[in-house]
Formats: sequence, structure tokens, C-alpha cells
Amino acid sequence: MKTIKSIRTLVLVAALAVIPASYASEEPGSSSGEAYWNDSSPIKVNVGGGASYYNGNTGWNISGGISKRITSDMPLFAGVDLGINMWSFNSSVAAASQGAMGISLLPSLIYGFSFKDMKNLRPYIGLAAGPMLYMENSNIAGVGNNTRVFLEILIRAGANLAISDSVSLNLEPKFGILGGRFVFLPSANAVFGI
Repeated sequence: MKTIKSIRTLVLVAALAVIPASYASEEPGSSSGEAYWNDSSPIKVNVGGGASYYNGNTGWNISGGISKRITSDMPLFAGVDLGINMWSFNSSVAAASQGAMGISLLPSLIYGFSFKDMKNLRPYIGLAAGPMLYMENSNIAGVGNNTRVFLEILIRAGANLAISDSVSLNLEPKFGILGGRFVFLPSANAVFGI
């Protein structure tokens, strides 16, 4: 519970630090990529992958998602993210086969920023929370499969680099809590506005 309070505090402080600056943005349509946050492409589809670090174990992830702008007054998007994570566990037993796979379906909220000095770079911050189906596999000492559902809460802070009005690349060092433990899921994604 203490970690969840820390994450909420971090999100609040980050939002309070950058939201006022976003109102100093340029006029809509004044730069390439402006349509990323404006209404000409209110639905965003992203696909990508990256590394996965959980409970001292490393692996990889693939992810995708869809979000829709929910208000015309500000660049606030609501959506859902699907992620598949694979981890291999460290073991000193030579014949051991250990690993885990997680499948998550996370509702999310994202707020995008526009700054005068960053024409094509669009930072954002968001929060995603929901269930992860966690399936652990181990053949050490007769331990077999272990399947559980964990609560996953991620802070989604990142930046989109606009390639055109409807395509961008993004880097997102997602981090948060999975089943009460720290998880870090940095990823690179292609984002398409439709």
C-alpha cells in the first residue's frame, strides 16, 4: 500500500510540474505533427516491444493498444493496452527450466503536452491499471506451473516523435507495480493516428 501511495504522489507531482507549461503551446496546426494531439486524428493505435524487468528477472515484452481522445478541450486520451511479457528466471540448477509469461489488459489514461520549443516532440504522462494473468513454469524440485492474477499499475511517461501528422515513434519507460513488486517495461512503439 505504501508503494501505491508513492506512485500516486509521483504522478501528481509530475502532472503539477508540467501541466501549466502545456498551456504555453503554439496554435494548433502550426507545426508538423501537431495533429498528433488535435482532433484530426482522435484515435491512436500503437504497436511495439522492449525489455521487461520484474522481481530481479529479465525478459522481453510486446505490446499494443488503442486510445481515443475523450475531450476536445485538452489532449486527454482513454484506452486499453494489451501486453505480453516473457521472463526467464535465474537458477543455479543446471537442469532447471524456469520462466514466466504475463498477459495484461490495462485500461489507461494519457495526457499529452505541447511546448513551443518542441515542434515534433510530444511528451505525455499516463496511468494504466488492471489485471495481469501471470503464468510461472518451473521444474525444480517437482514444482510445476503456477498461475495467478496480479494487479498491475503502471506509470506511462514518454515522448512521441512525430514523423507526420498521423505517424509517430515513441519511447516509453513504463514502470510501476506488479503483484506488489516493482516492474520496469521500457519500450519503443510505432503510433498511428486514425
